[in-house]
Amino acid sequence: MFEYYNSINKIPEYRYKKMAEILNAFSIELHGQEWFEQRRETFENEGYQNWINMITNNPNYHIIIYLKDNNIIGFICYEYTDNKRVCICEVQIIKEYRYKGLVKVLLNEMLKQIDKSKCNTFFGGINPNNEHSISTFTHIGMELKDKFYEISYDKLNNYINNVSNLT
Repeated sequence: MFEYYNSINKIPEYRYKKMAEILNAFSIELHGQEWFEQRRETFENEGYQNWINMITNNPNYHIIIYLKDNNIIGFICYEYTDNKRVCICEVQIIKEYRYKGLVKVLLNEMLKQIDKSKCNTFFGGINPNNEHSISTFTHIGMELKDKFYEISYDKLNNYINNVSNLT
């Protein structure tokens, strides 16, 4: 089951608190507990408040949450930007459900929600230490250009729908 949030349909506190727990757990997994502890105050105070403000008040920000038994299994956040580009701001899947095709499920649901007239390219930044995300998104067809990975709407749609690029 999916839930959809934006600046009009604001995400409830209990959902974004759980999202923050998932993000924190991933930060610990990626960088270690000691790294997280050194940054805990920022994550739990100023950074957390800035994040909440962005996800609840930015009119271009959208969240799709994937639920199983009313628990968040994964989520994708995206934001419309200028020049018909959409930034994939965050994709998270809890550890127990990784490698089960949920990235594709979330991307597919995002494509269903995207206003194609407002988007011809998707892009996003990936932490250079996050080898799994780099591998996943390059497999999808995203290419590193300057500091961001990007893919055209059509190429992402082809990947989601398993359409080969025979030209």
